[in-house]
Order: sequence, then structure tokens, then C-alpha cells
Amino acid sequence: ITVYVVYDRQGQLLTDPIVLKFDKDIEKTAGNTTSTILIKEDGGAALPSILVSNTSVSVSNDTVTIASSLFTLENSKKYYLEIDSLSFEDTINNNPFQEINSINDYNFTTKTILTTSSTPPNGEDNLNKQNIVIALTFSGELATTPGLITLTPNIGDPQEFDITQAGKVII
Repeated sequence: ITVYVVYDRQGQLLTDPIVLKFDKDIEKTAGNTTSTILIKEDGGAALPSILVSNTSVSVSNDTVTIASSLFTLENSKKYYLEIDSLSFEDTINNNPFQEINSINDYNFTTKTILTTSSTPPNGEDNLNKQNIVIALTFSGELATTPGLITLTPNIGDPQEFDITQAGKVII
């Protein structure tokens, strides 16, 4: 079995899972607890290895999904995968898949999301400090996760605000 080769996929968001599509239905190789997935930066530095047996590496029919919680990518960098041939097998004959072991087998470039505009404009000083609505426009889609937004005034201390709803922060 072989993975559909994706050469130089552009626009992998930092919060996206990595998805591999195979030419047959597959499963994790039974009893294999040592096979790993390596994500390497173009140039060779590897991120921490991911065990194929990890429950956040999921298989559904002909698709393997590696949850983004298992890795941390950086903006505008090129990465590639290395996966050994004992990691997955087809569901009919238990044939192992052809390993991924080269930058040319499966690689991708992360996409940078930029703030393209803001209301009020960045650096605006003369604002009524009550009932201010802050709107940011980005150059691509964002995935919202619980966390904090920090607003830093020109004078005074930074203030942190909890993100409580997808796409909204109520201050």
C-alpha cells in the first residue's frame, strides 16, 4: 500500500491536523508499539517523535489523522514526515505500507496568518474607554481555542482577557 504523495503542500495552518490519505483501507500494525512518526524541518531538525500507537493518531478507512495537539509547528516553515513501513498495514492482506523517509515523499509549508486590519486602528490614542469594540481582520481562517488575549495600552499595564466563546471576547 502507498500513501498518496503530496509534494510541497502549501498552507498548512499551525492548528490543522496532518492528514495522510492511502490508496487502500489501512489500520495500525497490530502489536507494534514502537513505530514513530517524525516531523522534520527542512534542514533536518526533528520535532519530538510521535508514537503511532498514540490514540491521537487515528485511522479511519484510508485516512490517518495526526492530531495537532501532538506537535508544535512554526509559521512559514517547510516540514516533512518520516514514517517507517511497520507503522500501518492494509486491512485485507496485512501488507505493510511503503515507508515515508524522504523530504520528497510528504512535505508541507505552514501558512502565516497576518492581521490585515483593526478597528480602532492600531496606535489610536483618543478612545472613549467605555464601550470600545475591537475588531481584527486576518488574512486567513483561525481556529479558536480557549486562551488569553493581551491588550497593551500605550500607558499603563497590559490587560489579559479570557476567550470564552469561539470568535468572541467579551470584556
